Amino acid sequence: MQDLGGITTMDRNSLLGCSKRNWFGQSWFLIGIFLLISCSPSKKIESEYQVMSLNKGKWTFVGGEWEESDKGIFIPPRKATNEHLAFNTSEAFTDFEAEFEFRWEIQNSGAGFIFRAKNTRQYYMVHFPCTGQQYRAEHFWAAISKVDESGWVRFLRMEMVHGVPSEIGLWHKAKLVVKGSTFRLWVDGRPFPVVVDSSYSGPGFVGLESYNARDPDRLTDVGDPVTKIGAGSTFRKVKIRGRKFRELHWDPESKPLKNWFYPLPETSYGKWQYASSLTRSPNGDLLMKLIVAKEHLSKDSVAVLLRSKDNGRNWSKPKKLPRVLKGGTLFNNRDGQLKMYMIQASPPFKMYTSSSNDDGRTWSSIKENGQLKFSKKLNVRNAHVGKIVELRSGQLMRFGYTVGENQSVHGAIKEEKGVRYWGPITEADFSFSISSFDGGKTWSDPVNLNGPNPSPQYFMVAKETGSEVSAAETRQGKILALIRSYTSPWMWETWSEDSGKSWSPAARGPFPMYAATNSMTSSSSGVLVIAGRHPGVGVQVSHDDGMTWQCTRIDTPFYANGVSYEVQPEVILYIYDGKYSDPRVRGQLIRVTPRGIEPVKINQS
Repeated sequence: MQDLGGITTMDRNSLLGCSKRNWFGQSWFLIGIFLLISCSPSKKIESEYQVMSLNKGKWTFVGGEWEESDKGIFIPPRKATNEHLAFNTSEAFTDFEAEFEFRWEIQNSGAGFIFRAKNTRQYYMVHFPCTGQQYRAEHFWAAISKVDESGWVRFLRMEMVHGVPSEIGLWHKAKLVVKGSTFRLWVDGRPFPVVVDSSYSGPGFVGLESYNARDPDRLTDVGDPVTKIGAGSTFRKVKIRGRKFRELHWDPESKPLKNWFYPLPETSYGKWQYASSLTRSPNGDLLMKLIVAKEHLSKDSVAVLLRSKDNGRNWSKPKKLPRVLKGGTLFNNRDGQLKMYMIQASPPFKMYTSSSNDDGRTWSSIKENGQLKFSKKLNVRNAHVGKIVELRSGQLMRFGYTVGENQSVHGAIKEEKGVRYWGPITEADFSFSISSFDGGKTWSDPVNLNGPNPSPQYFMVAKETGSEVSAAETRQGKILALIRSYTSPWMWETWSEDSGKSWSPAARGPFPMYAATNSMTSSSSGVLVIAGRHPGVGVQVSHDDGMTWQCTRIDTPFYANGVSYEVQPEVILYIYDGKYSDPRVRGQLIRVTPRGIEPVKINQS
């Protein structure tokens, strides 16, 4: 008898010399042993944890070189860039376990751990997005995503992790276990849903990711006192164990893709740019209105008009618009009349229009055409209105929100010791819609987007629905409105089935998103697309009329506040603000496909 790894069996001669009578049973015996060995669970990762250091091994940096402090903290570059990537290209891993700690240093950033990287365009990433509104309202999000040849971050799963505080400056512990196509994550001991994906198999490199989308309000020990720019997120105690592959070679020529462009790269009117509105002129030109200033939020800002003859690929030099049109929204009515629509933000909320008969080259003097009429008992102090949405019936709709007379949820009563105390939600703080059935000549009274409680004897807590609204029409003719929240982890969601005459009570929506007022569009095929702040600059897409959504991160600047417009069937132009480290407006062309969205590659002349 011989002992083979703990399994006792007969010697070879005895086994091979068995009689024909016993051959069948002994064959089944061998098959059983084979199945026992092949079906037994694979061994756990047995190697000791390897503590990683930026001073050891070979690292490849994208966006600038990282540094390691004397305390063992990995610090991304203290400079403005779109994304800071660090790949450990000295060895690759297939299955592994990794542990690390990360800390957000500023708002509007992110911390990521990269794995199975084939190059700078193909890898998985565990990451933790940080957005101003999200961290202030105490909801902590984690994600497992895939970066592919599109240059975008495709979210496989994003979830709010309960029990994890979101204050900036806290160290969080993460653990990642990668085994085959199964990925398991824990944050501060809290489990994340298991993710299964087989896009990238085999060995790949690991690394770190961060971005700095806003300069710090107060410099910490990882800020640059000269440039006033801080590191987005930092890491420490990064360690890994698993099967190593040193024969895999890194492609030094690989670079991340850039899909965005500057519609207005020059800064003759100022370096601070703000997206305003988009439309098509009667002669087919695409028109873009921007607000430009020499200083952030300056009262001396001016409105400029840009023109594109190739559906947003290239843009003309800016033309300054009359100051009276600075607050106007561009819209081309179905009758071929190009107009600017304006509404006073304060009482008496008068409405004005200006027309152009030469495709936006000159504009008429403004004409008053009514006013927003709110109940006097509400004491509405301000009203802010977004872009014009045209329904298939030709009905025009606009969506906005109001601010009450006294301190409310829109303004902090006080800030003390790192805590902001909001005012109360009042009857004068709500979102609304207005409609026009005559091409914008007259408009209906405002309708509250938070529909009435059908059983008022059972009271509901006041909802913070007085905020920025995004809306679009579905294939069934319903209207979906998503409202930015203040403290809720998700947007507020409300529906109208009668063209805006009434709305359902607002309910918790599908995802968090901010600064998306003018950037929700229904494509020619009825796919809903909305873009805004969180995670980074994110795009959410629904192929089933708002029932389910898929998230993609297309950029990392802070401000968003963009505008979207379908420039060709299933091709949407999205323009959005950068701010702070990069204050110019950016643009991307997004193609809607049956599987999701893809970037439209352009070569600007």
